[in-house]
Amino acid sequence: MSVDNVVRHYKQNEAQRESNRVKEKEREPHTIAPLDGHRDFILRIQLSHERHYDQIHDLLEESGCTRTVITQDGVKRDLPHAMFYLRAQGSPTNQMVFEAVAEILNEHADLHPLDDLNPQIIVMIAQDVYLDLDVSKQP
Repeated sequence: MSVDNVVRHYKQNEAQRESNRVKEKEREPHTIAPLDGHRDFILRIQLSHERHYDQIHDLLEESGCTRTVITQDGVKRDLPHAMFYLRAQGSPTNQMVFEAVAEILNEHADLHPLDDLNPQIIVMIAQDVYLDLDVSKQP
């Protein structure tokens, strides 16, 4: 390989590394910061009536769910209405998280006159999420 080829190859590699660095920096406010040894979930829980949400939000927050995420740029961002974020240790499955959330909701409904709670639940592993959310209003 000639010196010119070596130099050209080096410059192409440097340009590619710089391009990758810029792309990664641009992704930071749009991706969730990963943590080794943990699995992240996004949950959507829709209830039949607005009046139940405050109680359910409190219960889910007590169990470790939040209504915010922290993106790779270190900024806390609000999730849309009726969505929650959960970072769990180990590698629980979607089904395990779903069953735990359903149990929390069912126990709450049994303790209170909430025959009409009718939760609609979706649990997703947040492995490669790209988002565009407002900065959180929560401290």
